[in-house]
Amino acid sequence: MHYKSKEITHLVSAVVINHNGANYTIELLHSLLDSEYPLDEIIVIDDRSTDDSMSRIRELFPHVKVHSTQNNIGPGGARNAGMALAKNDLIVFLDNDVEIKSDAIQKLVKGIQSNPGYTFYVPRVLYFDDKEVVQKEGTDIHYLGLTLNVATHNLHKDTLDATPRELIAFPGVCFLYAKKHTNNIAKYDESYFYTFEDLDFSVHNHIIGNKSILLPVAEVYHKGGTPGLSYRGGSKYPNKRLEFLVKNRWMFCLKYYQRKTLILFLPASFAFDVGIILFATFRNGLSGLVSVARGYRSLICALSKILSNRKEIQGHRILADKEYLFNRKLRFNKCFQNGFTGVVISIVDSCLRTYGRFILGLKSK
Repeated sequence: MHYKSKEITHLVSAVVINHNGANYTIELLHSLLDSEYPLDEIIVIDDRSTDDSMSRIRELFPHVKVHSTQNNIGPGGARNAGMALAKNDLIVFLDNDVEIKSDAIQKLVKGIQSNPGYTFYVPRVLYFDDKEVVQKEGTDIHYLGLTLNVATHNLHKDTLDATPRELIAFPGVCFLYAKKHTNNIAKYDESYFYTFEDLDFSVHNHIIGNKSILLPVAEVYHKGGTPGLSYRGGSKYPNKRLEFLVKNRWMFCLKYYQRKTLILFLPASFAFDVGIILFATFRNGLSGLVSVARGYRSLICALSKILSNRKEIQGHRILADKEYLFNRKLRFNKCFQNGFTGVVISIVDSCLRTYGRFILGLKSK
């Protein structure tokens, strides 16, 4: 690509993940072209869309490279494809339901110079509908294998410190990967397909020494999520999400937890599963129960591969579980925090935190 009057200190590739999201992707591509820091190449990985994404993007952005996967492999697999295709040492990965602030990439690149040695540079994620409020600044990990919002979640950005800080895990919404800072990148595990793939990727890299850092001065805006899979409230919880929650949570824990942690966490984990079964039945009826059963069936079918991956991960890790697991209040959608459901959740959560403290030896952080 050719640029006028814009100084380039590092060549940067941008990889955008798209699946049936033409409108989102087109809006994001416009914001990338308006970036104060010019991009050497923009790649759209189309994860086997069935809408008109491919034709519209090619017509509107002939200079953008568009690659279509042979099958619908999920966001993790699509990012792996982008990682292989990008030609530069610096790669910005973006979900298509993101809009970047014009100076975001410039600040991410500057962050490499002022904070050298990290593999991943992560921006502050704000709500698209309320651009002054923080949605995500990295994620913490509950010992049950669930993601936790960090303390800055839902706070006004002007009340927060903008100092860079090291992360344990981060969402795949947007991040810069500095390829030159590592020779041993752990790729996305495509068997998750959806949910937990970001958690797995960032934790895997964290425990083998590929560190990540939050740069709050770089800001992006997050929109609506994935139709049919993301949950934003309502009486019915997506059945497919239930299936992935059951399978992927266990898969993550079986892969990463050390033997002692795994044994001690089993009673709490089984209790959590009972709660999931009751929740699925109460919210979705028989279809919810069937989705949970499908999750367990998929887990059993994948068990041999999971244990093989576990052996490899445990052999290369350099951090203990207590260095990245948290014992804090679980994250629930606001619609579950009121009435009888809220009371039950509060009691269960208190029991889980007590268990985590006295049995697993994890303090509330």
